[in-house]
Amino acid sequence: MRRIRAALGLMAISPLILALASPSSGAPTSAAPPIGPPSAPTLSVTSVASGLSIPWDIAWIDKTRFLLTERPGQLWLGSTTPGTPLRRVNASFADLSPVAPGGLMGLAIDPGFAANRTFYTCQSHKAPNDVRVIRWRLAANGGSARRVGSPLIAGIPVHHSHCGCRLLVMPDGKLLVGTGDGAI
Repeated sequence: MRRIRAALGLMAISPLILALASPSSGAPTSAAPPIGPPSAPTLSVTSVASGLSIPWDIAWIDKTRFLLTERPGQLWLGSTTPGTPLRRVNASFADLSPVAPGGLMGLAIDPGFAANRTFYTCQSHKAPNDVRVIRWRLAANGGSARRVGSPLIAGIPVHHSHCGCRLLVMPDGKLLVGTGDGAI
């Protein structure tokens, strides 16, 4: 109870401290701004795709184009240019385990994408049943992608009801991998 009273006492003194700390130009001071959550920003929503089956992640490859993953194992190339439909990227997901909660999940673009066309995905794997991080190279025309080398990471636990994976490339180029709990 004493802490609550002390906090209330400090709150009551705060306007006085602010008034004493303001410059004394002789001009009247304005009232303090109201306390509370900021007003919601005005949003403009434009649908660029519809009819997707469990879209999971999106990553921008430049200012207007993006890659998008669908959990059942579809990879799409999209654009914010009006009237441009999503374009399916032909990529082999033969070893993907699309059973919920797994499938094609996280997506990240390599910092050198403009030169190397590399991106990364997180996806659940059939046998052994685990989650893996895969490196891909997108064709110059955006119509296909092929795997590059072995999985960067394999063996991330998966459980029939718990699984997840997100990727994030840090400013220094490090790739961070966040996973679900795997019911472990």
